[in-house]
Amino acid sequence: PLNKKKKEKERCTALQDKLQEEEKKQLEHVQRVLHRLKLEKDNWLLARSLQCSKALRVSLTPVFSLFSESTKNETITKFLQLCIFPRCVFSAIDAVYCARFVELVHQQKTPNFCTLLCYDR
Repeated sequence: PLNKKKKEKERCTALQDKLQEEEKKQLEHVQRVLHRLKLEKDNWLLARSLQCSKALRVSLTPVFSLFSESTKNETITKFLQLCIFPRCVFSAIDAVYCARFVELVHQQKTPNFCTLLCYDR
C-alpha cells in the first residue's frame, strides 16, 4: 500500500508537470495568434469607401457620410452572411466560437467593423 501510494503520487506529480508545460506552450501559442491577428486586422473588412478619392470625400462630405454608413451596413451584412452565420449553425460550440470571434474583432478595434450594427443584426 505504501509503495502504491508513492507511485500514485509520482504519477500525479509527473502529470501535473506535463500539464503545466502544456499550459505554458498553449499560452505562448495564443499570444502568437493574437499578435498575428492584430497585424492582419486592418485588411479584414475593406470598405468601398476606402476606394473613394480624397477630393470626392471633401466635395461630397454629406453624401459621403451617408455612403459610409451604407457601406458599414453592407460590410457587417457580408461579414455575418459569409463568416458568422455559416459556422454558428453547426453546433453550440461553433456558436460560442462565433460569438467569441465577434468579441475579438471588436477588442482588436478592427477598421470598418461596427459592433453595434453587428449585434443589431
